[in-house]
Amino acid sequence: MPRKAYTWIFLLASLALPPAQSAATHQAWPGFAAGLQIEQLTVPASNATYGLLFDAGSSGTRLSVYVWPTRVFSELPPALSVPLELVYFSQRTSPSLDKPGGIAALQVLLGQAMQYLAGVSSPALFGSYPLFLTATAGMRILEETTRFAVMEAARDALAASPFLFNRAWARVIPGEEEGVYGWIASNYAQGTLLSNASTGAGGDSSGAVSVGNSTYGAIDLGGASAQISFIPPAGVDPLSNAYRVGLTATASALVYTHSFLYFGVNEGTARINELVVAEWAVANPGTTVAWGMQLAHPCYLLGTPLRLTNYTSTAVAPGVMFNFIGTSNATECSRLAATIMMRASYCLTDPKPTPVSVSVAGVVAPAALPPAINPNATGSTCSINGVYQPPLTPPLLPGLSGPSGRNVTFYAFSFFAYMWPFFGLPSGAPLSQLQAEVAAFCGLDYATANSTFYSRTTLPSSIPQYCLTGSFGAALLTVGFKIPADSSFVTVPAAPFSYASGAMLVAVNQLAWALAANSLPASAQPDGRAVVAAGVLGGALAAGLLALTCFALLTWRRRRVATHRLSSPRHEGGGSDTPYALQPEPSPAFDGNPVVTINALREHTVHNSRSRTQSELQLSEVHRDGRSSAGASPLPSQRHGSA
Repeated sequence: MPRKAYTWIFLLASLALPPAQSAATHQAWPGFAAGLQIEQLTVPASNATYGLLFDAGSSGTRLSVYVWPTRVFSELPPALSVPLELVYFSQRTSPSLDKPGGIAALQVLLGQAMQYLAGVSSPALFGSYPLFLTATAGMRILEETTRFAVMEAARDALAASPFLFNRAWARVIPGEEEGVYGWIASNYAQGTLLSNASTGAGGDSSGAVSVGNSTYGAIDLGGASAQISFIPPAGVDPLSNAYRVGLTATASALVYTHSFLYFGVNEGTARINELVVAEWAVANPGTTVAWGMQLAHPCYLLGTPLRLTNYTSTAVAPGVMFNFIGTSNATECSRLAATIMMRASYCLTDPKPTPVSVSVAGVVAPAALPPAINPNATGSTCSINGVYQPPLTPPLLPGLSGPSGRNVTFYAFSFFAYMWPFFGLPSGAPLSQLQAEVAAFCGLDYATANSTFYSRTTLPSSIPQYCLTGSFGAALLTVGFKIPADSSFVTVPAAPFSYASGAMLVAVNQLAWALAANSLPASAQPDGRAVVAAGVLGGALAAGLLALTCFALLTWRRRRVATHRLSSPRHEGGGSDTPYALQPEPSPAFDGNPVVTINALREHTVHNSRSRTQSELQLSEVHRDGRSSAGASPLPSQRHGSA
């Protein structure tokens, strides 16, 4: 039955959630990590909605299951729904989606989700639990037709599940979107995402929710890409790659973010291996390259078995496999890792230098580009390969004796969560301690490293790789992102963590609301202003409708009188003389249970849809240039584009 449309104008100015009554019991799937419960809160079992998010990365797929209070619109302003509890966090399942067996691995995770949820919920409710899949850099590096085919196969598998799914909810997300999700997830986990003046936690003088005053930056080191996202210090105007991230009507922030494709730990270390081959080729011109050729490699430990060091070249000698002989040379390994950060690239956002003359084909002319920066320069505005990055420390403003504001501090996760415990580092260790631990490890031989570090990893065969990956990680942070080595700017979580909770937070708040009753109870009103606003709006709508009705009736009467006066016998038989009368449609019955949809991060209007159902819900794609199109949800607030 069609429903009458009602509209409320409101502000999302509260994060308050109904108090828990009796908590549901959530247990992790046997054999898998229980995961990180990012808020120490529980959700009543009778009021719980679950959602699934598959993180399809370059090295495999991981499932996260979240639970949050069912979205019932019963107060004004409505609460912001958040995935309060991460209740299931699987190990990454190999292979990745694009590899043989990748779709089958996805189906295995679906089966595990069904079995887990059947233990804490009812299978009859599965159709109301939304399911999302976000594919990242492993899919971004694929050729377009291959990527499309893989994603279609994944959508087919998800559509066959009993969960609520729209094909647009499985997609390859842009790197910058992944970075922003990581920023949201990091600050939500740390409790720094939002603040409210009325609770003494910041905010503005009106008590409205605002972005926290002491947010963290986020560094996500995946397999094929790395993302860095942060709010620049006070006094810094970002010149590029800045996105307006809106969380509520009153809470938004300008966040710098950039995604570096091929700078994930797998692709980055492969580039170090390729550099070893390239430097050998330069040093040995004319030497015939043969399959299985042995080359010295400073990032592998002395005595490492060749079966653990083979590498197939992709650029210098495409398709040729080399066997690396480890030399345990920490200094040379550190140099190689720093080299691939390409800090000597042109930085076009630095202040314009004095033009220099260069010789091009024997002709002296001004250089078309400024000279390359010093790779060790600290004052450059660029990071990796000439990409702009705002400074991490506040500037010295005129009239002040020192910097105003705070330094940028980071929450680093994904592969860093494996690197830190392997090297025995505390969560907030300075990067100089990481460098020292990596250098000490790289100086060991294979046998010593195996016996000493065997208990620090669940994959002993990966031990000889940690000189290579550790050197790359340290160089990424200190050389690539220019984080001072003697600082404690980086915190690494002790529990499993990813951008997924940020993605789910955004997605959940674009799902439908259900209205609890025909009208909002008086007790749900935060103060008299909302009641007055609703009364003014209702009165204005009623007055407008009355005026429109009177005008239509007056027009009808005038036309009827005119028709009567001009009537003649030839008119009487020529058809109806009924005037153009306004015939209002009968109001459809209101069944008291409308579905109210809300886009909490873009518009602040609640709609009572005539025929929209949950199965029709979909998120909206927001491109980097700020235009929206049909598709799935990134952060809608990015519609403002880059600053």
